[in-house]
Amino acid sequence: MGDTLVDVVFVNEPHGAVLRVTIDRAANTGEGGGVTLSDCEAFHRALLPLVESIDYDTLEVESPGADRPIQSEADWTKAVGADIEINLYKAEQGAKHWHGRLISFTSDSVAIDAPGGQRVLPRRSIAIARPWISLDSLNEINLSDMESALDTESDLNIENYTRDTDGNRRD
Repeated sequence: MGDTLVDVVFVNEPHGAVLRVTIDRAANTGEGGGVTLSDCEAFHRALLPLVESIDYDTLEVESPGADRPIQSEADWTKAVGADIEINLYKAEQGAKHWHGRLISFTSDSVAIDAPGGQRVLPRRSIAIARPWISLDSLNEINLSDMESALDTESDLNIENYTRDTDGNRRD
């Protein structure tokens, strides 16, 4: 399949017990991009026989998303050269929140090129690190092109699609 298992959680939600599985595309598949809907569906089908004995109401297979936390050594390696954001447990060098290009990392520290210069932050102080998602790229999206693509594929007219206060679809 070419996918790797990222996380498995079992949670009780208002609508029942959810077995949530997060997958990511293996780095060595040679395929570009992230996890597709087809990847999630194939993983879901392969997983079903393996979880028959578990008492759950919903099985969810999902991608980690664009803002997946940077946790493992492989995640840190993949993030080198990319813009990231870091939230610390307590302030270091005068700030608790940092943003910059990841230069390097070791088991003890992370070096970023941040506004104002290079910073080296202790890894033990990092509460969470994620890829930096810039909303500047939204300016490049042509909404009429998106609507045309949606209309072509699913006949969904996004201008007339709303939900009422109870979350029910209204056309």
